[in-house]
Amino acid sequence: MLSLWNVLLGRLAAVDDLVIAVAADGRDREEFESTSGMFVSLLPLRLSLAGGERFADVLRRNHRLHAEAMRHRSFPLGRLLSTLRAPMAPERTLLAEVTFSYMNFAPAAGGADGFEALPVGNPSCKADLAIFVSDVGPRMSFALEYYADLFDAARIERMGRDFL
Repeated sequence: MLSLWNVLLGRLAAVDDLVIAVAADGRDREEFESTSGMFVSLLPLRLSLAGGERFADVLRRNHRLHAEAMRHRSFPLGRLLSTLRAPMAPERTLLAEVTFSYMNFAPAAGGADGFEALPVGNPSCKADLAIFVSDVGPRMSFALEYYADLFDAARIERMGRDFL
């Protein structure tokens, strides 16, 4: 699903280089297994598209990048930002403006045809565009959360249809 999202965004934005932050389980250490609460990190993945590349090649490369990022998911974000000398912006998602989250539980609400657009005017949402993919039961569903001052509903609806 991440590779499909990568290709769609690349084509819509007419770019061949994207950074998409992927939600990752932060319970990679045994001492956290019995602790309550969410342990989720966002891992920025730099995903590239080469002109004329087969989708199977994109899929294999993204799988390798994701696996490599997962091996380093415990690396402290503050140390990474310090090394990169990235500007701090607490109101924004660091290192990526687009996020991808895969969930293996049913979403609270669902739209028609497995798609729902969720306009956000909420400052607690730190991504310009976020996709939440849910894989439960016989079919997948997804929701796109977006900043309403950057995207209009019709554009997001088209994006959702293109993703389907």
